[in-house]
Amino acid sequence: MKNAHRFLRAGLILAAALAAGVAGATDALPSDSYAHVGVGSCAQSTCHGSVKPWLVSPVQQNEYFVWRDHDRHAQAFSVLDGDRGRAIAARLGAGDATKMPLCLGCHAENIPAAQRGPQFSIGEGVGCEACHGAAQKWIGMHTAPDADMASLLGQGFYPTAAPAARAQLCAGCHEFGARGADHRLMAAGHPAFADDLASYLEKWPKHYTVDADYIARKHPPEAGVQASFDRLQHAADWAGALARSTAGVNGVFPEFSFFRCDSCHRPAEARDTAGRTRPRLNDSAVRALLADEHALDPAQRTQIAQRLEQLSAGLDRGDRAAYAAAAQALNLSLRSALAAGVPGTR
Repeated sequence: MKNAHRFLRAGLILAAALAAGVAGATDALPSDSYAHVGVGSCAQSTCHGSVKPWLVSPVQQNEYFVWRDHDRHAQAFSVLDGDRGRAIAARLGAGDATKMPLCLGCHAENIPAAQRGPQFSIGEGVGCEACHGAAQKWIGMHTAPDADMASLLGQGFYPTAAPAARAQLCAGCHEFGARGADHRLMAAGHPAFADDLASYLEKWPKHYTVDADYIARKHPPEAGVQASFDRLQHAADWAGALARSTAGVNGVFPEFSFFRCDSCHRPAEARDTAGRTRPRLNDSAVRALLADEHALDPAQRTQIAQRLEQLSAGLDRGDRAAYAAAAQALNLSLRSALAAGVPGTR
């Protein structure tokens, strides 16, 4: 299991994240160059479209119905044309949300037309291939008795059971700053993003059972390890976005959504004696990571905590140079921790 974790960190995180400097680790996801065959290709009753789990199968076989009936990913596209989706688009002055790249990047599999197979429909929302990878090459081989994970990965299958890879994949949409989400989008009425991605994922409806067969095939992490990877990814992405926002921007403040909403949106009596509202950084992603006793080694924890305090101090003083330098330093510390992985899986 540790070898699998080490491979994924090296292949998906280390090379791309460190080479990218302050770029978010979600930029390191594998390119999606194969065709998407569509949810319908997986929904046959003898495949993943059984109305109830099979008792003699290594997988549940009812994954399609779990997704369709219980998983909000299935409604991701349709909500764009609902009352809230239309209202947000109107406030943005952007017209039809179902045609906006900003929205489709997370609410659908917005792939080029040339990669859309005969059964693919963008209206299916976030379907199987959004997480498991474009299935053109692997759909025919993944049921073969001799199919192995290494072969599937070589044909575009995504390793969703590997903690570093899963954290990176989910963070691509389920955290602030993903795919261009910013204060303008939030002010238009978009729901808040998950402050703690790990807790969010715990509530997500599962279409798989972690039994002996699943463990033998996919080598999932020990209990709690996935949550630590999720928190590490979330904090690193937040710090990377913050570091980018301080570069080449005039004034003290980066993008407004890096701050707690109540820094501005609060009653006058809550302001300081000079009548100002002091901005407070929404650093919950980093603080959740620091509170996770398994996610960092002692030296990493001390350094990250110190750099977070330096960041807050620079902001409190209104010292833009100190604030920007601290943001860059915090980003480097978190990128290094992300590349190293969670202690115990290295």
